[in-house]
Amino acid sequence: MKVLRIQNLRISSLIEKFLLIILLILAFRYAGQLLIFFISFFLIGFLIIVLIKRKNSEIELSEVIMDSVLISILESSSLSLFLATFKLNNMFNFVACQLFITLILTFIVLRLKVEIKINYSKLETIFFTSIPVIFATISFALLDKFYTPDEYVYIRNAIDFIHDGYLVPVDFAPLREWSAFLTGRFLWQVTLASYIEATLGQLPYHLVNIPFLIMLLAAVYGLANIFLRNREKAFIVSLIIISNPLVIVFSNFVLIDFALTSLTFVSLYWFIKSFINEMNLYCLSKSFIVMFIALMYKFSFIVPMAIWIVFFFVSLKNKLYKHSRGHRLLFLIIVTPILAYELFLDIPALFTYYILHDLQLNSIFARYVFFSPLGMFIYLFFKTPWTSRLWWEIPLSEKLFFFFSILSPDILTPLITAFAILSPLVMRENHEEKIFASISLLSLVIAFLGFLGYSGYWDVQRYGLPVILMLQLAGLTAFMLSLGKGLAIYAATVFMQMLTYLNYIVHEDKGYTFYLWATKPQDTYDNTFILSMIYSFSLLIIIGSRLLIISQITNNLRRKLIRIMQVLILTGIFLSFIINNISLTLYGVKTNSMFQDYGIKSLAFQLERLNNNLTLLVSNAYTLPIYLKEKWIVIPPPLEPPDLEALLKMGVGAKIAVSTSEIATWPASRLGINDLLLYKLPAILVEREDNIIVPRQTFLKDRNILVHLSFINSTNYYTPFGSSLNIKIYGSPRWEYENQAKVLYFDGKKDYIVISGQPLYKSFQKLSVEVWFKTSRQQNGKFIVMGGYDNRTYNWGIYLSANSTRLSFILKRDKVYSFIITGNFSDNRWHQFVGVFDSKSIVTYLDGKPAKKIVLDENLILNVSPGFKIYIGSWSAQSFFEGYIGGVSIYLDVLEPMEVLNNYLLFVSNTTAIKGRIINVTDNYFIYDIKGKKLQTYLNSNISIIRATVKSIRIENQTKTSLSIDIYAKNAGNATMLLSTYYFSKFFSLNLKEGLNHLEFIFPLNIGKDLSRKTELILFNNKGELVTSIVTSSLLLEGLGLLPLLFIFFTSLVLYIYSSKHEKHCELSSGSSQ
Repeated sequence: MKVLRIQNLRISSLIEKFLLIILLILAFRYAGQLLIFFISFFLIGFLIIVLIKRKNSEIELSEVIMDSVLISILESSSLSLFLATFKLNNMFNFVACQLFITLILTFIVLRLKVEIKINYSKLETIFFTSIPVIFATISFALLDKFYTPDEYVYIRNAIDFIHDGYLVPVDFAPLREWSAFLTGRFLWQVTLASYIEATLGQLPYHLVNIPFLIMLLAAVYGLANIFLRNREKAFIVSLIIISNPLVIVFSNFVLIDFALTSLTFVSLYWFIKSFINEMNLYCLSKSFIVMFIALMYKFSFIVPMAIWIVFFFVSLKNKLYKHSRGHRLLFLIIVTPILAYELFLDIPALFTYYILHDLQLNSIFARYVFFSPLGMFIYLFFKTPWTSRLWWEIPLSEKLFFFFSILSPDILTPLITAFAILSPLVMRENHEEKIFASISLLSLVIAFLGFLGYSGYWDVQRYGLPVILMLQLAGLTAFMLSLGKGLAIYAATVFMQMLTYLNYIVHEDKGYTFYLWATKPQDTYDNTFILSMIYSFSLLIIIGSRLLIISQITNNLRRKLIRIMQVLILTGIFLSFIINNISLTLYGVKTNSMFQDYGIKSLAFQLERLNNNLTLLVSNAYTLPIYLKEKWIVIPPPLEPPDLEALLKMGVGAKIAVSTSEIATWPASRLGINDLLLYKLPAILVEREDNIIVPRQTFLKDRNILVHLSFINSTNYYTPFGSSLNIKIYGSPRWEYENQAKVLYFDGKKDYIVISGQPLYKSFQKLSVEVWFKTSRQQNGKFIVMGGYDNRTYNWGIYLSANSTRLSFILKRDKVYSFIITGNFSDNRWHQFVGVFDSKSIVTYLDGKPAKKIVLDENLILNVSPGFKIYIGSWSAQSFFEGYIGGVSIYLDVLEPMEVLNNYLLFVSNTTAIKGRIINVTDNYFIYDIKGKKLQTYLNSNISIIRATVKSIRIENQTKTSLSIDIYAKNAGNATMLLSTYYFSKFFSLNLKEGLNHLEFIFPLNIGKDLSRKTELILFNNKGELVTSIVTSSLLLEGLGLLPLLFIFFTSLVLYIYSSKHEKHCELSSGSSQ
């Protein structure tokens, strides 16, 4: 162990080191951003720690890091809130203030007499410098990652806070708008905003987790050092925990859960440390301050509930309230509000509902209950309106799967899991070890019962991340402490076999035993079984070799060999932990659906190239706004077809960007908006005229095309095989004029076309057939186009039957696969029909829109032999089709939905009324250009929205959402109002009278929840000009309304600094040799 003394004589050397760090930062591409980031999230806090600890203080390096980062986070967030309160918040002002504060603190530090002793070792130095660099490198490598809906809301709100100075809640409880202040996660939005300001918005958003990662590193290492009293062992344990795949995965999301985990461990560290030697009041205070901050970040009660229970019983046992006046006050502050809430609100609400059945009396208490710990257990064991499943209705395999997912998501290391369960038996020599083991297992029980009631396993690891890492720390610590105790190792060996058997039950019933967040469940039972046996034999060898060492028969040489063997076995075990974590991490990064781009950056780039002016943009790609510049007014897609038509009728030029990825459009997909854009939009854009107009012909040259034939104006064909394909027309199809164009008519008697040749004699697994046709005849059993032989044997074809009311794409191998679309196909209109086959599935399209998709039971290969031909207009030169055929395109490839749609619009666009056109198509998205006037912002006082409020109301015992709007108009007239939420929009045509107009709209709860989170109201006049806009929410904080948040941040900062100044140093380790 080394001691770094920071004294007046050495302070200049320290400043020189920081200057060196700054110079290294400047050498990078993002020099300025990294510099301000370093200042805002470490250096300011470090200078404050130096100031308050300047008088001969002794402190651990891990504590210096924890305190410096946490104080910096609180200071940066407080500064951002302070500037926003007085309408001064922007990136320039934030950076200028941070630099000014840093200069003032540096000047004070240099002027005062400072003497600090920092205990550290080389391993700690390597650990705390290399791990953040590795994680930052991974974060930069994931620049193209996609943002989840929750991440998008956080980022969008943080950006709006920087630009406009207001905050809205991320979450809220209907009919309890007041609770939005507690559950709205405002503090996380402010922290994210301060990070964006510090980095000038140039660094990846998920790098906001780097300060929290550093705090987590310090807290985990500090806890391991407390329990093991050995820096080398603490380093090994910390390295294994920090390489947990969940740590690496969640640290690259802008989700609050990783920050919550970090703050939870910091709170745990100070809580555990307060019980070393004596109950340290200031360490306890720091613990509960950090816990309070974590709760304000997100109201997650799993670990705080466990800590509160342990604190309550330990305090009563040790009579904490008798230690001093400060201890008594702290006890009352922590215990009294919780007991009062339960005794006077939660329990009476449950009693009046379940026992008295008095809803009127229940509403008095229930309106103030936003979380019910007791109710959580009641819902699981007693049938209530809020119960999804009772305990005994849940299968055993599902209970075990939930249990394993919380206890050890990396169940491939069953040794850690076994010792985590045994931790209360192993970790009982020291008071702090017993407390930590109790909190860990109590958190496991609370999380297990809570998640069972939640009924979905998808977010168990996300919400239970603090518990998972606590249990892993408990298991590894217990394993380290038990190496000299045979009984614990015997018990762990037995437990591993039990866990393997329980895992077998899950394997047999569910078919999978393990999953990583945002990946598919995997069956890892075989690996678990093998590792369990290997670990068991390894532990037994360690026990046997220990007995040999104790035995007097063994000589010194054999004892040395046995010790070497023990070290090798333990090294192999620890390496297996790390290798397992790395393997799972690589799997998680590779298969995680959110670590991909889905073409959103490319879409944003294409849009920026297309536009230089203020433009209205509609898109179902919900993350698109955070990639675009301010010249776009981005709104989510309309919720219903009338809203979409109202948008197009405004007469304003716009762009509609439609993403085809289900993940990139997940909210719109759930709301059914994707179907609107894919199926309704083409029909709305293309207004068919009464007279039938001929389409124009095209095909996709960049696809693997077999042959293309066009029968409009002249007979043209294209094939890459040249003369190897023979195309011959039989009969005498006649040309008929239609709207100044010639179209080939097949008479249904003897007219058909045959394509033959060597290139057709190949088996294939991909096929796309596109045909344009129209007929006025009711027909049965007619192939419009088919691939087959002269004897009426076919492999595939497009088949018209049932008096032209059934159109199908038919495939035939050992059996016939027929995919039928019903409709009136003898309506004398042009129709596009496409059949797409990719060996695993078949998709059919009608008039540009997907009609049916079927997944096949097996991979299908269409085999052909010599004599195979393609017939157009007949079934093997028999049973002829009667009608017009505009063209046929056959590809040995798979056409994408947007390619089919693009072909459809290109076919019809020359002769129909088009409101928009496709200007860009890729596999991931397509862009429509909507015709209209240029959008102009004409903000004036003629029309203004005075106020807009959104709140939950009860109508006929149903919760609904009311949107109330007051609009002032100087002159009567018409206007269009747009309601824009995070994920969808609605349009309303307004007839405004002169003076004040009061409007009120009632929405169902599923829509009202999004409206209550945040709704932007935009008003357009009858000229298509944007005249006014306003933002409303269930709770909107701006200006002086931000003072409560500023008070929370600043008070927490002051109390934490005060407690840090007065805390006493406890010797955690006498050195690395212990």
